Amino acid sequence: MATQFTNGAWPAPDSVRRAMADAEGRMAAGMEQLVAGQGFSQLLALAAENAVALTTVNADLWDLTLRNLRLAGRADIHRLERHLNGIDDKLEALVQQVEALGDAQEEIQALRHPRLTAGDAA
Repeated sequence: MATQFTNGAWPAPDSVRRAMADAEGRMAAGMEQLVAGQGFSQLLALAAENAVALTTVNADLWDLTLRNLRLAGRADIHRLERHLNGIDDKLEALVQQVEALGDAQEEIQALRHPRLTAGDAA
């Protein structure tokens, strides 16, 4: 007794096919009724609100984690950069003033101790 395959599957009896089609039809009608009601839209809105709330909680959690680990964030690095630029400018001004004082000291030294000329050395 050989059984024939249809597209690689066992053939189903007609009663099983009818039962499957009937179940599929009832399931489709039930799903349409569920989606058509106002409860589904409220459920969908609550799900969206929960997703946004979870995203916010996740972002806050990571922010607290990084803060507690004392890792520098982008704002911290930017603030440090501005501070270092200010210090660099002040140091540059200080170096210029020290160089000006050195030049002035050399001029004073030159006026106090005139250099010996070739005629004075003889």
